[in-house]
Amino acid sequence: MKTGIVLSALALTAVAAPIAKSDKKSEAVSVQVHRRKDTRTRGHRAKTSRHATIAKYRHHILNKRDTQLANANDQSYSAEIIIGNGQKFMIDLDTGSSDLWVTGPTCQDNDGSCEASGRQLDTNDKTLADAGQQFDDKYGSGEASGDVFQGHYKLAGATAKNAFFGSSTGEQGFNFQSSGILGLSFPFVAGSGQGVTDNVQGGQVPIQ
Repeated sequence: MKTGIVLSALALTAVAAPIAKSDKKSEAVSVQVHRRKDTRTRGHRAKTSRHATIAKYRHHILNKRDTQLANANDQSYSAEIIIGNGQKFMIDLDTGSSDLWVTGPTCQDNDGSCEASGRQLDTNDKTLADAGQQFDDKYGSGEASGDVFQGHYKLAGATAKNAFFGSSTGEQGFNFQSSGILGLSFPFVAGSGQGVTDNVQGGQVPIQ
């Protein structure tokens, strides 16, 4: 099943590097989003959701409340993103994180996470540059770490110029068939405090 999600073009403007002012007005863009059903049993989903919630909010102020709340869905959403010189990836859209990263060529794991994506970033792409920084993003049920790169990427026809993103050298807990994650949230909800957005440009979000 395919559905459309409307994202503001303003939300897709990179702030990673100075950009010349433009008189062009912001316009809405449409991106195709693919729904992927969760084949796990209901019991397994509930157990995973419980562990993810505990991991995410163990040290959070909400942990002081009587009841922890979690929104458990049986599906995820992904979209195509183009990085550098035409490298296409299907990435999961995540409203609970703020970084973009894809599986890198030297990615290592102990659970098949790196191989599950089916494609790795070509870091020899001359349109990409190593930013000399590292990232380490922790999620409720997984973790990704690696090197930060800078370059252009496109989503739904909108281009983020000279933006920062991660190329993973290690992954754990990602057995889905997407090549990475695009975080759509603000950096204050990042799990580790050592993400792409925390290490470059003073914590600014690559797509904002």
